Amino acid sequence: MTTPNIEPKKTLPGNCVPIPEVRAEIHDTHGQVGWVIETHVVPGLDLDSHGSPVVLVPPHRQGMNQFSMWWRLFIQRGDCGHELGIIIGMEDPVLELDESHGMRNFSMVESISTDANDGLRDIGTTIYVFNGERYVGSRTE
Repeated sequence: MTTPNIEPKKTLPGNCVPIPEVRAEIHDTHGQVGWVIETHVVPGLDLDSHGSPVVLVPPHRQGMNQFSMWWRLFIQRGDCGHELGIIIGMEDPVLELDESHGMRNFSMVESISTDANDGLRDIGTTIYVFNGERYVGSRTE
């Protein structure tokens, strides 16, 4: 009997740690609670090409608004996860075609300042690439 040739999952940097369960309020421009975000698995996002769930964890702090949203990114392995960076964005990540150091690149939509004096904001997309240790933002368009 032969065993199938199954490639082992990519070894990830850092320890596998419990993934925090966080629920945070996002305030609108008037200081009112606009919506609530929480720790969640990103459906269909496969960064390691082995189907490991990608989990986003919001910061556990008060006074967040839609212009300051960021997430801790974890790749889940069993009951724990490897934290692979801090990403900035208003929506879940979207896969890109390329990969870096064996991990898929992804993009995030974020709010960017267009005029520091007037506080005007626009929307940009940042590409995140894996540098062998963590995901880092490259360019914002």
